[in-house]
Amino acid sequence: MIFALLTGTPCIVFNNSNYKIKGVYKWIEKINYIKFYNEKEIDKDLNNLINLNNNHYNNNDLKNKYQPLIKEIKNK
Repeated sequence: MIFALLTGTPCIVFNNSNYKIKGVYKWIEKINYIKFYNEKEIDKDLNNLINLNNNHYNNNDLKNKYQPLIKEIKNK
């Protein structure tokens, strides 16, 4: 999932038994080329992923989440 995010590769994410995968997915769920597996919507998601163009990850949202940590590290 992370490599797909960074490389712009369409991806369907499957859950695991301890929900760590779903937790990471929640951070990036707005990315249109990564979908969490949902049995009821799999056909629609597959068609959408196949027809996507110009997948590019914009990390501004993630950068903003880390700004307080970056600021704290720079102050030490």
